[in-house]
Amino acid sequence: MSRSLKEGIEKFPIIRWLESRTKLHDNGSMNVHIDCPVCGSSKRLGIHRTKKTGQCFKCNEGGAGGKVWSGTTGLIGLIQLIEKCDKRTAVDRIFELAGMPDTGYQHKHVTAGLPRDAIPLSSLSPLHPAREMMQRRGAHLIDHCSVCIGGPHSHRVIMPIRWFGELRGFEAKAYTQATPKSLTTLFNANGIYSTIGWDHTQDFAVITESVLDAETLKVNACGILGSVLRDGQLNSLLKLRDEGVQRLVWFLDFDAWRKQYNTIFRKTGRFDNYVVPLREDSDPNDLGYEKCWELVSKAIHVRDPLDLFNLEFSLRA
Repeated sequence: MSRSLKEGIEKFPIIRWLESRTKLHDNGSMNVHIDCPVCGSSKRLGIHRTKKTGQCFKCNEGGAGGKVWSGTTGLIGLIQLIEKCDKRTAVDRIFELAGMPDTGYQHKHVTAGLPRDAIPLSSLSPLHPAREMMQRRGAHLIDHCSVCIGGPHSHRVIMPIRWFGELRGFEAKAYTQATPKSLTTLFNANGIYSTIGWDHTQDFAVITESVLDAETLKVNACGILGSVLRDGQLNSLLKLRDEGVQRLVWFLDFDAWRKQYNTIFRKTGRFDNYVVPLREDSDPNDLGYEKCWELVSKAIHVRDPLDLFNLEFSLRA
């Protein structure tokens, strides 16, 4: 941690900031409490007024995302959690409220853009293997994707990772068997994908692993770009709740949603959680649009780990 950032944290007016952002419960003790934005528990997120660290005493989560910091998080994580922002914005907020707007603090710089050598996928012949792959797996994405013939992303389709229009990274999907596995580049920790189509009148979002899995459903689906919800991604999901999303439907590979026990019941407790009963030999992208929505309509409401245990047992039977 830089010297200037450490000084900013020491000067940060934690109580004043909390009072401006949420309902604060302060009985004069060393810890003040707020309702936990992660699990929704009333007055269970304790924040140390001098150390400026936080911990929820129900879900044990100390911050927003897939990582557990031994149950606690520092001020940067608290700001990310409560303001639903990325790390850079949280650091800027510390300097702003600490009265240190011009500190010379250097943010890590990540170039936010697609590969320079990428060309529109639609410009290739329909017989090109990249076009043929997307025709099989996501034809409607052809006009939204590009391809790299050479360079560090050679022989890969470049699929932009956009969150309601905001570019947050890209997935470089290999289109030949000789090319190593696909690569994912994120510009910030909040990287998550939302489908091109979204019906804001609906109160649910389907959670999938990849861009192609999400776009198989074509609407109201989010790709978390892997099997585990990472740091910062929960912020995006919490923002969906602010926009009326009340249900999360977990449509992951069989082994993936088993890894999500902790996430489903300790980090997304403010949503109603459902799991699509997908067997071990099935994958959303291989099932097709109609079959996927048929399975989503049969998603099982899960309220505690025992529900998931029973579901796993029934699928293995």
